[in-house]
Amino acid sequence: MGLASFVEELTGDIKNTFTDLKNTIHKLSTGELKVEVKHTGFEGLMGCMHKLARLIILGVLLSALIISSALLLLAGLPPKWENISVWGLGGLLISLWLAFRLYTEWIRSDNHGDR
Repeated sequence: MGLASFVEELTGDIKNTFTDLKNTIHKLSTGELKVEVKHTGFEGLMGCMHKLARLIILGVLLSALIISSALLLLAGLPPKWENISVWGLGGLLISLWLAFRLYTEWIRSDNHGDR
């Protein structure tokens, strides 16, 4: 009696498996098959990528500001103060502030990365 019920259950499971396989192949061939994938555990990586992107953007802006300010100083465009272009001097002061901020962000991100 136990063996007969086991064989009956096994054949029922096989029939259900073949039916499921047949339905899956049908959905695949008709384009109805949908797969949902959830990514987990990437929050830390995304945060690191955002910090890195912010530092790269700040570095590119800093280099562009330094180059443009140096060109303004060399061109000697008015208004001038002590024979130095105010626009070029202002740009260099802003780039100095940005360089300090970039350095502090870099140090802060390095200190948090060790934890």
